[in-house]
Amino acid sequence: KLAGKIRPAEQPSIPNTRAILPLNGVIVYRYAAIPLKIEDQRAIRLVEDAFKEQGIIGFIATKNRYQPAPGPADFYTVGTAALVRQWVNAPDGTLRVVVEGLGCFRIVEFVGKGYYKAHIELIPERVEEGMELETLADNIRDLFRKAAEKTSSIPAELLTYICSVK
Repeated sequence: KLAGKIRPAEQPSIPNTRAILPLNGVIVYRYAAIPLKIEDQRAIRLVEDAFKEQGIIGFIATKNRYQPAPGPADFYTVGTAALVRQWVNAPDGTLRVVVEGLGCFRIVEFVGKGYYKAHIELIPERVEEGMELETLADNIRDLFRKAAEKTSSIPAELLTYICSVK
């Protein structure tokens, strides 16, 4: 039997102090939804506690994915704040979650005990504009169109949508 919860689609603000969940070999990107399998009991408690509050967790990558028990010195200092959209307790004792990246942050300092928490500062999103970016986007759309013409697995609606994005 699976038991879980779903968070409605909302865009919360990101607090300055966040629970931090280090990931090995996985990166959560801004605006991307990603499924994760959480096995560590401390990490499961972190996700469940975060879900009860705003549901925002800071995800950071470890510098060495093969280190058995990494600590703060073993983490990169830039990560992604993500909203836990859904979680399910699986029969095997793991937690399956779907998170959505909200924005990037830099760790200022680790605080607290138990699972990792840190004071963070948000990194503002940099939006670039200009002729070079427009040309690159046109080239990507053209390459996607050519690839879609060579396969039947890409729906025509998706091709139309991608080619219309500016």
